Amino acid sequence: MTRKLPPEEENEKTAAFFKIKPSDLDAKPFGGLEVLTEIRKAKIHQAQALNLKGKYISDPKFLVGLTKLKRLDLRENLIPVDRQEILKESLPDCDIKF
Repeated sequence: MTRKLPPEEENEKTAAFFKIKPSDLDAKPFGGLEVLTEIRKAKIHQAQALNLKGKYISDPKFLVGLTKLKRLDLRENLIPVDRQEILKESLPDCDIKF
């Protein structure tokens, strides 16, 4: 069983994983550090489903590598159509809801 990290350590770990600064401002287009932590854990555990509904995501670039996903809920986010198309192309076996 893995121990739960304090929020500051979790944020630093997530920022390092995605090679961004550990600030909310740098993480904002991706839904914030909490959302990036969910995405990081989904990548590590090769998740098949991920619910990111209403998480204020405007840039889904860190979702592109989640090739094991079968279901992805991105409803109620502000993702531009061109980025939606890129995500659909990169995850062809995933049922993505925008």
